[in-house]
Amino acid sequence: MRSFISIIVPVYNVEKYLVACLESLVNQTYQNIEVVLVDDGSTDHSSVICEEYVQRDSRIHLYYQINGGVSSARNLGLEKANGEYVVFVDSDDYVLSNYVETLYGLLSNNNADIAMIALNYKLESNAQASNKNVKIATPNNKDEISMNSEETLNHIFDDDLYLGYVCNKIFKRKFIILYNIRFEESVKLWEDILFCCQYITNINRAIYSSEKLYIYNIRGESATNLNDFKKENTKLIAIEKIMTINNNDKFHNKLKSLYASMAIQVIVSTLYFNGIYDPVLIHCNLQKAKPFLKTKGVSLKIKVYYLVLNTAPKFSFMIYQNLKKLNDLKPNFNKRTSY
Repeated sequence: MRSFISIIVPVYNVEKYLVACLESLVNQTYQNIEVVLVDDGSTDHSSVICEEYVQRDSRIHLYYQINGGVSSARNLGLEKANGEYVVFVDSDDYVLSNYVETLYGLLSNNNADIAMIALNYKLESNAQASNKNVKIATPNNKDEISMNSEETLNHIFDDDLYLGYVCNKIFKRKFIILYNIRFEESVKLWEDILFCCQYITNINRAIYSSEKLYIYNIRGESATNLNDFKKENTKLIAIEKIMTINNNDKFHNKLKSLYASMAIQVIVSTLYFNGIYDPVLIHCNLQKAKPFLKTKGVSLKIKVYYLVLNTAPKFSFMIYQNLKKLNDLKPNFNKRTSY
């Protein structure tokens, strides 16, 4: 009998997208699955749609919780999952019919501990791709790369590969249980990268295919696209935690560069997008960035931001507010998986 696979789907106020998501799951060519839906306190008709699908397909299981965020919902899904393998799908996205089949085939045929595919981004008319390297609806291909744990981590931030999403990967549940890997609920953005790094650190072999079977919706109202500096700042927590679980020098240098850049970008986001002058946040993030500014990969722009913000933060606030009016300068923030 073919291996049993759990598909975990956190659900929160996605009535517009949910039917497409669930239809794509119940019509998978790989049928020995369970779909674990976790309604994270939805206030729209999402729960009604979920209940309808539970009645239609015995493979679908629905659980409810008070709103706690995507990490909390995924963690509940992990508690309820029974599969030998685990796949995550976001409820505002959908997948092609051979999505699970392909991931499982990649894993089993290559004796790997994790299998990963590329993402196909679908941009809504009212949305903007915040990552300049995002490729919308690009042609499909099937190039495959086999890597060890260290190599996989070294490429996890490469925009043209698999990135740190959980939704384009298949995981062995035994490793998740053995190493007690869970989503960090205090981290509101990059919680998926943290989870992936914790998992990948403890495995031997990964396989990646550039085949694009996961359709990632970039929508204007998505919480991921909102410029919430408090959420953005939790990326620093994610990086701090990742630094403690892996001693790979090359990977650590990437993390240090990202850490310095993100600490400065959060300040810019606060001043520019939110129009908030927060001297405590500015001081704390400048102090966090300072030790890593000389790390290879930190851009000249970030160093200039640091110099200006450190020298004259109030003046910087006035400048950013004027720039916002002119709409001439916008910092680049990468879109990450969230609700």
